[in-house]
Amino acid sequence: MRMIECVPAYPFRRILRALIALVCVASLLPAGDPPPPLAGYIKTLPKGRRIEVRMTSGVVLVGRVGTVRSDSFVLGPDHKGGTAQEIGYKDVRDVKIRSTVTEKWIIGITIFLALAGLNAWFGDPRSKPPKPGQPRGVARIP
Repeated sequence: MRMIECVPAYPFRRILRALIALVCVASLLPAGDPPPPLAGYIKTLPKGRRIEVRMTSGVVLVGRVGTVRSDSFVLGPDHKGGTAQEIGYKDVRDVKIRSTVTEKWIIGITIFLALAGLNAWFGDPRSKPPKPGQPRGVARIP
């Protein structure tokens, strides 16, 4: 008796779906390492990096990293106006990195190009534009 081997018509779609599911599940898992101490974290940031500082008083400051010292750091102005201020580590509750407008544009364009490339690569090969004179929505029988 002969065995018939079934091969899926579009194996790349299954692989792509499995990879997307894996990435989604992996993004839900907690990160392994705890955040570093505040002073050590700020020392690792490059000078001029845009950050958001939450103070223990509840005030939120946005600026750029300036000179970093052992007990404090300088938060420079975010835009051309404003003044630099020295902030002690004991007054800071949390620090977050803020993206610049250029970084946000680069991320958006990269995502768009990746999605367009995936659509071109894994698009349905059966979907072709209708022949001239044939109305849209009519099934074609080969």
